[in-house]
Amino acid sequence: IDSFKAPLDKMQCIINASKILGRVLLAAKCDGADAFLPVLIYVILQANPKHLYSNLLFVRRFRNPALLHGEHQYYLTSMFAAVDYIERIESSKVAMDPQAFSAGLDRTLDRDSGCRGLTSPRTESSLSHASHAPSDPGFGAGKGSLLD
Repeated sequence: IDSFKAPLDKMQCIINASKILGRVLLAAKCDGADAFLPVLIYVILQANPKHLYSNLLFVRRFRNPALLHGEHQYYLTSMFAAVDYIERIESSKVAMDPQAFSAGLDRTLDRDSGCRGLTSPRTESSLSHASHAPSDPGFGAGKGSLLD
C-alpha cells in the first residue's frame, strides 16, 4: 500500500487484499463478517505493513467521499477497526508471556521513536492510558512502523 501514491490506488490495494482474504475464508468455510475482522487483524500483525495507519488516513482524507461507499467503505472501516484493536490490545488479554508480548508490540509500534506519543519503554499503564486515539492526528508518528 505504501508504494502507491494516489488514494484510488491505495484503496484498490485494500480492496484486493480484502477480497483475497474473503476468498480464503470462503474456501475454509469461515465466510461471513464475524470471521473477517479477526483474521484481518492476524494478517496485519503478520505482514506488519509500513505506514499502514498513515496510508489509511490518506485514503480517508483524499478519496472522493462520493466514491467511498459500500464495499470500499466496509473494507476501509475494517482496516481502521483492525488497527484500532492492535493499538488497544493488552498483554492480559493474550495468552503469551507479558514480556514477549511487550517486546513484540514495541517492535511493531516502533515505540522507541515516540510512536503515537506513548512513553518508552512501554508499560502496561502507558498502553491502557494512551493519550492518542486513532482519530487523533498525532496517532502514528513513528518511523516506518505498522501504525505510522
